[in-house]
Amino acid sequence: PSVAPDSGEWFAQMVAAPLPACDLAAFGADLRDRYHIEVPLIPRPEGAYIRASFQGYNTQADADALVQALAALLYR
Repeated sequence: PSVAPDSGEWFAQMVAAPLPACDLAAFGADLRDRYHIEVPLIPRPEGAYIRASFQGYNTQADADALVQALAALLYR
C-alpha cells in the first residue's frame, strides 16, 4: 500500500514502502549479496520500510531489477 496519496504533487525520485514482517538484516544481506542492490531498510515501531531513491544515472533496468528482487525475496 502507498504511504502517500497517488497524486502528481507527491511524485518524486524517492519512495518509501512498507515491508512485510521479515528479518531486516537477512533481507538486506540478500538484496546486497544476491542482487547487488543497496537500499535503506528502516525499522519503525509500526513496521519496517524500504526507501528507494532513483538518481539521474539510474535506468529503467535498475528499477526493474529492484522490483524483480523484491518479488523474488518477498514472495518465495
